[in-house]
Amino acid sequence: MPPATFSETRKRRLAAWVPPCLLAAMASVLIFSGLGSYSVVNGDEAFYHAVAVHMVESGDWLHLYFRGEHVIYPTFMNAPLQYWARAVLISVFGDNYWTMRFLSALFAVAAILATYRLGLWSGGRRTAFIAAFMQMSSVQFIYLHCARSGELEPVIAFAIAMSAYLFMRDAHENRGFTRHFLAVLLMTAMKTPLLLPAVAADLLCFALSPSSRRHFRRWLFSAAVILPFGFLWHALRLPVLWEPFQQVLNTMASEASGSGWRGDIAGNALFYAKTLLFGALPWSLIFAAALAAMAGPLARSIASARKLKTEASDSLSNAPAVPTSLSSETLLVVYAYTVAVFAFYLGVAKHYPWYVIPAYPFLCVISALWIDRSLHRCSRATLAAFSLIAAAAVWLKVDVAGFNPFAERAFVIDMSLGVRSLAGWHADGALSLALTLGLSAALFFAVSSLAQAVLSAVSPAISPAASSVVSSAEITDRGAGVTDRGAGFVRPRLVVAPALLALLLGAYAVVRVAAPLRYLGYQSEQSRLHDEMRRALAQGQTIDYPLRVPGAAYVPARYYFGDDFELVPRFLPDGSYELWLFEKGDLSVLDLSVSHRHLYSQAPRF
Repeated sequence: MPPATFSETRKRRLAAWVPPCLLAAMASVLIFSGLGSYSVVNGDEAFYHAVAVHMVESGDWLHLYFRGEHVIYPTFMNAPLQYWARAVLISVFGDNYWTMRFLSALFAVAAILATYRLGLWSGGRRTAFIAAFMQMSSVQFIYLHCARSGELEPVIAFAIAMSAYLFMRDAHENRGFTRHFLAVLLMTAMKTPLLLPAVAADLLCFALSPSSRRHFRRWLFSAAVILPFGFLWHALRLPVLWEPFQQVLNTMASEASGSGWRGDIAGNALFYAKTLLFGALPWSLIFAAALAAMAGPLARSIASARKLKTEASDSLSNAPAVPTSLSSETLLVVYAYTVAVFAFYLGVAKHYPWYVIPAYPFLCVISALWIDRSLHRCSRATLAAFSLIAAAAVWLKVDVAGFNPFAERAFVIDMSLGVRSLAGWHADGALSLALTLGLSAALFFAVSSLAQAVLSAVSPAISPAASSVVSSAEITDRGAGVTDRGAGFVRPRLVVAPALLALLLGAYAVVRVAAPLRYLGYQSEQSRLHDEMRRALAQGQTIDYPLRVPGAAYVPARYYFGDDFELVPRFLPDGSYELWLFEKGDLSVLDLSVSHRHLYSQAPRF
C-alpha cells in the first residue's frame, strides 16, 4: 500500500475512534464522580449488595441470604453471576457504597457505547453520536434506578442493545448467531424472563423480512446450543428447592396474567408514557414523533420487499429471497426490539419506572435517525413537528435545580410535569395552553425559516446530479432504504430547524442531567441514624428502645439495621406503617425467616 494511502487510512481509523472515546470520557465523568459518596437510594441496590456481603463473610456462594433470610424468588429470577461479581469486588475493595455501584456504573458506560454501535450500524457516525448522547443525557438513565445506583438495569440495557446489534451483524455476515445469543445469555442471567422479548424480537424480524428468513436455521441452531446454559443454575437448584420454585412460578404467572397487584395494559401504557416523558425530558418530546415518522418509510420498504418476493416467486418457484436494503433491515431490528420490550412489560401486571430503561437504546437510535435524516431532507410537516417540540420544551416545567435523585426511591419520585410561566404569562387551561404552544411553535418556525434563508444565501443548495463531492450519507434517507438521486433534485447543505432543535434540547438535557451532581454526598435519615447508633454503642451509651426509624423504606432499613437490631413494622389505621427498632434478641417471637411481604401482611405488633 502506498504511504499516502496508508496514512489516510490510519487517519480515518483514528477519526472513527474519536466519537466513542469522547462519549466514554463524558459518561465516565458524569457517572463515576462521587459514586460512593451518598447513602442507599433504592432497596434493590441494598439487597444485591447485602447478599454479596453475606457470600464473602460466610463463604457460601451458592445460597442467597439477605439479613438472615434465605430468599427464594431472586434465586430463580436470575442466576448468581452478578452476586458473585459483586462479592469479588467486595473481597478486593471492601464493603462500601462504591463497590455497591461500580458494576452498574461500568455497564452504564458500556450501554452508552453499545447504543453508539447500534446507531453506527443503523445510520452512520452522526446518528450514533446523537443516539448515545441522548441516552447519556437522560436523567432516568443516569439517576433513577440505573447508572448511579447499584441495580441491574444498566447491564440489561447493555445486553439488549448488544443483542440487537449482534443480531444485525451475524445476519449480515452470514455466520452463526453465537455472538448474538451470548448477549441474550447475559441478559437472561440478569433477569430470566427477559429472554422472552429478545426471542420475540428476533422472530418478528424473521416474520416481516423475507430476506432474513434464510438465516432462520442458523439462528435456531445457535439458540438450541447456547440458551440452555441460561437455565443451568435453575436446574441445579430445583432438586433442593422444588416447592419454593412452584411458589415462584405461581407468583410470576400471577404478575404476567394481570392478576397481580397493579394496573392493566392501558394503565401500564399511561404509566410508562408518563415515566418516559419525565425521565428522558427533553428528548422524550421527540420519541413519539420519531417513531411515527420512521415507521412510514420502514413499512413501505417491507411492503416493497414482500411484493418483489411475491413477483419473483410467481415467475420462478425456486427464486431466492429478494433482499431489502441494509438500512431497512437494521431499522426493522430496532423497531422489533422496541415493540417487544414494551409489549412484554405492558403485559406484566406490576409496573415500575425502571421497566422502560431497556427501551432507551432503541428509542434513542430511532430519534437520532429521524433528526439526522431531517438535517438534509425535511418536509413542512416535519418542520411543524420540530416547532411544536421546541415550544413544548420551553413551556413544560420540571424541577431542575431542586431535584435530588439520591433522596428518594425511584418509584416514589413525583414524575408529574407543570407548565412554565414566562414574563408574567401563564398558560392556564387547555385552550390557553394550546394557544401558547401554537404561538411559540410559529415563532420557532419563523426563526428557523429566517435562518434557513440566510444560510441559503451564504451557502447555496447542492444537487446530487451536479456534485460528486456530496457523500452518500448526506443524500440517503438512512433507516428507510430510500435514496433521492433523481435528476434535478436539490437540497440545502443543512436544514436549520432540526439542527437548532437538537442544540436547544441538547443544552437543556446537559443542564438537567448535570444539576443533581450538586447533591453528591447526600445521606438519608436512615443512614445518619445508623451512624449515630453505631457511634453511641461504640462509646457505651445506653439507647432507649423501641426507637422509630425515619422513613418507610423497608429494604434499606433492613440493610442498615437488620444485622444488629430487630426491625418491626407497625401498621397504622390509614394503611401506612412505621418502622421501629428493638434491641437484638429482645423479640424472641419475631420470625425473621419470613419474607418482608409476609411481614407486611401481619397484624401490628404494638
